[in-house]
Order: sequence, then structure tokens, then C-alpha cells
Amino acid sequence: MTAGIETGENVNLASQIDIKAPAEKVFDLVSDIVRMPQWMDNLIESEYLAGFDPVRAIGAGFRQKASEMGREFIYEGRITAYDPPAKFAIRVDSKDFALEITIDITPTQQGSRLDYKAEMTRASFKIRLLASAFTSVAEKTLTRQLSNLKKLAES
Repeated sequence: MTAGIETGENVNLASQIDIKAPAEKVFDLVSDIVRMPQWMDNLIESEYLAGFDPVRAIGAGFRQKASEMGREFIYEGRITAYDPPAKFAIRVDSKDFALEITIDITPTQQGSRLDYKAEMTRASFKIRLLASAFTSVAEKTLTRQLSNLKKLAES
């Protein structure tokens, strides 16, 4: 597993992990908004804003309740890419930032390789400052979450 973070005007986080599970299984886990709390330990709950239709997945809205730094936050977002089993992306907009997360899944001889990229734009000065101060925490959190995903997919 590799992870890295860049800060500046935008905050970028990227990681890659090999998972011994078929791309379809990995895609099902990462693209199911409701199941995300199973591997993303800061998520308390996650739900679709309306019924989910995989045929019309792009644009589907969702709401997530997360715990960060001892506080609870509610975020709303939408699915921006849905191409089973290869690509899944979401965008979350808040008053302090916009976050685009893209997950690419490539089949390998051993299972799948997952490439995770997150880009935070429109980040307020406070958010950029926090991101700079907590880069190692963000990397560790992402590494832990992808490790959780790997265990879940391989079980």
C-alpha cells in the first residue's frame, strides 16, 4: 500500500492497494454508500437521499454522518462516476470545501488493484491549515480505511 498527500491551494490525497478479491466484489463494497461505514471508521451512517438505481447511478445523492476530531458532521454528496467494476467517484460539497473522490479498480492476477484519489478544492483557509497540520493523520486514516476494505473484501 502506498499513500501520499499534497497541500497548497488544493489538498490532494492518493493511495494504492492490492486486494486479493475480484474487481466486482471490491467495486460492490466501495460503491455501496450504505455499506461504507463497514470500512470507513469515521463514518457513523450513510444513506441515499432517494432510492438507488444502478442504471441511473450518476447524480444519485447521499448523506453521511461522520465523526471527526470529536465532533459529528453531516455531509451531502452525489455520485459522479459509476462504471462497474472499474470506476466509482463521488463529490461532497460543504460550506468549507468541495471534495472529489475517485476510485479506480483494475483486475490483477492476484485479484484487484485499487487506486484512490481525493482532491479537496474550494477549501477555506482554516481547512487548508488543518490539512497541512494533519497530513500524517490523514495518511494514517486512509491507510487504515483501505486496510479495513481489504480485510472485508478478502473475507
